[in-house]
Amino acid sequence: MSKGEEREFDIDIPEEFPVATMRGAHMHFNVKLKELRGKVAPEANDEFARSIGRFEDLAHLKAELRKRLEENALDRARHQFADRIVDYAALNATIDLPDILVDQEVEVMRDEMRSAMARQGITEEAYLKATGKTEEEMREQLRRRPSRGRGACWLSPRSPKSRAWRSPTPTSRPRSLRPGLDMRTTAAWSSTSRANAAETTSGAR
Repeated sequence: MSKGEEREFDIDIPEEFPVATMRGAHMHFNVKLKELRGKVAPEANDEFARSIGRFEDLAHLKAELRKRLEENALDRARHQFADRIVDYAALNATIDLPDILVDQEVEVMRDEMRSAMARQGITEEAYLKATGKTEEEMREQLRRRPSRGRGACWLSPRSPKSRAWRSPTPTSRPRSLRPGLDMRTTAAWSSTSRANAAETTSGAR
């Protein structure tokens, strides 16, 4: 159709039509095209370059775009390189943690577990009864398994007064055990410390 053109036509509305009152109806339409629009790409010339920014001409625009693309590519490469360094360092890093930090993390994991069960209408007491475990057995199970959802943190006994953190996979990320703790490995993943990630993590080896 062209602008201003009118047409008439009939349509049989299908049974699965969203509006229940119109399903299966035979309808007659009369339409008039008021306006016709379409996307038209502007010509790439000096005038176009000046119209979209402070560019002298098309060559200036292309040079600026190339510069930005190269900077973005270099920035991505640097971040990927830093990520690989941190992954390698984290994979080979072992940190002694005091029992109090391990116990605090177990309580965090336990609270998350309680919340998940509460959403399903299950109490912790009912869970223990159904699994046949004691509260201490459940705590020990949480102490020995990787934490889910915030990176991999493997808590395993090394001595009666310490625990060891070890990343089990090269793609794992060290995670913050509790807000405010002075953990050099977790600080490496701060957005402001990413550039020094390799040095920060290697200090904890």
